[in-house]
Amino acid sequence: MASHKHLQIIAVHDDEIRFDDDRPEALQSTSATLGLADFLAGRPFAALLAAEGGPRGVRLLIVPDHWLGQAAYAFQSRKRGLVKAFTQRQLLAAHPELPSIAAFYAYRFTRGEDENQRLFVTYLQEPKGYQLYQRLEDSGLPPHLITTPALLWEYALRSSLAGFADGGHCLIQVVGRRCFFYFFVAGWFLFSRAISLPDGASGPDDRFGVLVYELNQSFYLFAQKARADVAGIYLVAPHAEDPALLADLLGREVRPLVQGEAVYAPRDSDSPIAGFMAQARHLRSGFRGIAHRQLKRELDWKPVQIAAAVVGAVTLLTIAAESLFLRNFYAKGAGRDLPGVVSDASAAETLAVFSDALAFISAEASKPSAAEAVALVMRSLPAATRIKTLALAIAEQPGMRLEGVVTAAGHEAFEVQLTALLERLSHGFALRPPLGLQDVVCQPAENGADGPAADGQRAYAFRLEFGLP
Repeated sequence: MASHKHLQIIAVHDDEIRFDDDRPEALQSTSATLGLADFLAGRPFAALLAAEGGPRGVRLLIVPDHWLGQAAYAFQSRKRGLVKAFTQRQLLAAHPELPSIAAFYAYRFTRGEDENQRLFVTYLQEPKGYQLYQRLEDSGLPPHLITTPALLWEYALRSSLAGFADGGHCLIQVVGRRCFFYFFVAGWFLFSRAISLPDGASGPDDRFGVLVYELNQSFYLFAQKARADVAGIYLVAPHAEDPALLADLLGREVRPLVQGEAVYAPRDSDSPIAGFMAQARHLRSGFRGIAHRQLKRELDWKPVQIAAAVVGAVTLLTIAAESLFLRNFYAKGAGRDLPGVVSDASAAETLAVFSDALAFISAEASKPSAAEAVALVMRSLPAATRIKTLALAIAEQPGMRLEGVVTAAGHEAFEVQLTALLERLSHGFALRPPLGLQDVVCQPAENGADGPAADGQRAYAFRLEFGLP
């Protein structure tokens, strides 16, 4: 997979969600951390990420390993339609409480010990994951791919370790006072565990003593799941002496993984969530995970649509230039006097016409689509907001005017609804600077004019005008 020029990362760990954007035009990445519960509850937040990833850009969502489930089925066909129908039926039957699960899965084929083909499915099993995706989509930030720290390491080890596809392997990652075990078999992730280590003041022997006990328990669990032994043990830690200390206590060889093309070595100051995001930025490609099926189809088709538009534009310009050239050539009698020879003036005129036509098509293509703009506005509306008037200008200076009504219990609740609308519009249209309350003209609306308000609710009318990029 090609390296992404623009990588936006959203990561979840424990009760935090963190946003990170390394826009190429910025001198350094920008990041911010919020409480996950507050974010899911719809609390307004600042415009942390651009709504568009840019050319060859990707928006990556890193979630805890246990948010993604895995299942294997005996299935002999590889026809996409049959695989899709079978997989969705199995997932919905196993998780009836998750009606959207049929849109969040990925699959691959493997061969078992009996050489029979098996269908291996990865899916989103955490209900909170669906809430998060909906919240991000409402904010104009739907992730292009959902992955986990384990899947990031899976790709890193596959690309950097010889023999990783054979037997079982264990990766130990120490980040601060947290330690993560990742177990792989035949080159694929199997399961992971996370433990807390004692304070560093207690000494390395005490810290690694706890780690060795938990490792031995995990080795036993791996043997039960994979029916195989761990052939290789690897450690990623901030201190160079840690692999030797762990090997002495464990009584087995522990190979250090140093920072390189596919491995990010954590620092003492890194938090787990910062370590996960740093590993993703270090890789920049090769991500494996799941994506919303509809969004994946749209992204897969986007390069084809762009290529078709470019080919069509070039063909049209070529035909138009040839037609104008021949018309001017014969209109001036050049074709009768000197067949096959074009005067300098005629060639200059033809190039000028060609340049004007190209500029016109480029300008038209850059203007926003009316249908897409209206659809984006409708998707951005909070539940208690309705639009009365929508005017869209797509001439020389594209712009939009909205007039609507918000039903709220008071002015503070009205501002919360209005702020959510402004954030979504700013993300959706990639407005710089983003819209703010100062851009809105608002006044209380008469209940009789805008419909009766129940339960102490009040209707507020507003008007908003803004230019489109």
